[in-house]
Amino acid sequence: MDALSERIDILRGAGLIDGSGARDLERIADTLVAECAVSRDDARLAALVTHVAAAIDRARRGESVPPLSSDLVDEVRASALYPSIRHIGDVVFSSMENELPSDERDFVIVHIGGLLTSVRAKTERGEVS
Repeated sequence: MDALSERIDILRGAGLIDGSGARDLERIADTLVAECAVSRDDARLAALVTHVAAAIDRARRGESVPPLSSDLVDEVRASALYPSIRHIGDVVFSSMENELPSDERDFVIVHIGGLLTSVRAKTERGEVS
């Protein structure tokens, strides 16, 4: 079992997610590994998975988060990478059993944007991710 699977098991054991949430997190990880060429050991992927676990828990309890700054969301949408970010987000959200509110989805999109930007920058510098 890798560190990301252990993290998901811990989140489930702590009651933050149930079996459905664990399946969602594994699907998200698989999608991001495939679409972003990131490793399951990547700390940014672990942070995103943890955020989604908390978002699933908040949604289940009817809690909300304050929306992200519209400037930040607009910056991501204006990025040259946005078509890829949106595509990856669509794949992630369509694979989930649990529904996330719009503000939580924006957080995930920003996370995906940061991850994809970082991976692409490393690739352009000739570094291995």
